[in-house]
Amino acid sequence: MNEVNIIEECAIMDYDGLRCALIPWINAENETEVLEFLQTCRADILAAHLELQGFEMQAGVLAPVGMDKNIFSRFDMVLSGHYHTKSQQENVHYLGCQMEFFWSDCDDRKYFHVLDTESRELLPVENPNTIFKKIFYDDTNYNYATKNISDIENHFVKLIVVNKSKPKEFDKFVDRINMKKIHGLQIAENFQDFAGSQVEDTNINIESTDTLLKTYIDAVDTDLNKEKIKSMVSELMAEAQTLEVV
Repeated sequence: MNEVNIIEECAIMDYDGLRCALIPWINAENETEVLEFLQTCRADILAAHLELQGFEMQAGVLAPVGMDKNIFSRFDMVLSGHYHTKSQQENVHYLGCQMEFFWSDCDDRKYFHVLDTESRELLPVENPNTIFKKIFYDDTNYNYATKNISDIENHFVKLIVVNKSKPKEFDKFVDRINMKKIHGLQIAENFQDFAGSQVEDTNINIESTDTLLKTYIDAVDTDLNKEKIKSMVSELMAEAQTLEVV
């Protein structure tokens, strides 16, 4: 494709008079070369695929490890891919992915971006197309016999069961979902019964796996560094979410 240029090495590109520094994925083999380039290149905008600490990898999940954003402070604007959620801290803009790839992208708005080479304005254009839908089922608060589910067509659907007091009504609702033109259905049963008596925090949000795991770690009687363990668990969970198979 003539419209797509693959840049494999550090380079300066001129876009209508706007000089942009482009760098590849930073790894052990090219780190020294890339860092030297960043110190000497003449450009106001940097485009990269960075792994920075403290930014959201997915909505609500912060990267526990990574490079320091201050390494890139000399640039007026840093545009990065890699993390799936759109976010900004100071001059660093994570653009997020342009479409949904995994369940962790569900209900997280996705954008394409247009960079005006004259004004340097970064314009986000929201992608209206989605492929995932979540339905939280709680028949103690809602009559699902009348629920409008027309928006699930042409989507992967995950039915998350919070309360199921009427099994027959639940089965009917599942049948209604399956009668729609969907790509697939997953049913996630509530795991409230498995919270465990050793978890002392009665206000724990059981829907947050990250919070639940950290609460368990805090409840464990050990001399090990609990903060380090929690950091490792968060990192593994984020990786597992990224690798989830549809």
